[in-house]
Parts: sequence; structure tokens; C-alpha cells
Amino acid sequence: MRKYTLAEIGFLAKWFRDPTAQGVEEFTKFVKNGQIEIINGGWSANDEACAYYEDIIDNFVVGMRWAKDNLGVDVVNGW
Repeated sequence: MRKYTLAEIGFLAKWFRDPTAQGVEEFTKFVKNGQIEIINGGWSANDEACAYYEDIIDNFVVGMRWAKDNLGVDVVNGW
């Protein structure tokens, strides 16, 4: 089985908030059956937006919480 990985939650959350977005239910199904894996779990990539270690921690907390609340998954892979 092929697997797609997604690392930045911010773009995904924006799509989920769009009331005209299509495919949200299918995406959630693919995540739950392992075809899409959320890795890293940050809201954005650390090298793009996080200058201090407190920001890095907050970035992960916000992104991982969103993944748990909206997709029902725990992010377990990161770097």
C-alpha cells in the first residue's frame, strides 16, 4: 500500500475550515486507514516560523492538538 505523508497542519486546517471544500470526509478516511500519515505535526515547519525554542514547542502543541481533535490521530513521527 502506498502512503502519503503530510507535515504541516496549518495548510490542512485552512482547507478543513473552508465550507465549500470537497473531499474532507475522504481525507479523514484515508488518515484513519493509514493511507495518509501526519508526520512532524507542527502547525508550520520549524525553520519557517519558529525562532525560539518556546515557539517550537507551541508550534508542535497547536498542530498536534488540531490533528487529535479533527482527525482523531496522534502524531508519532517527527524530526
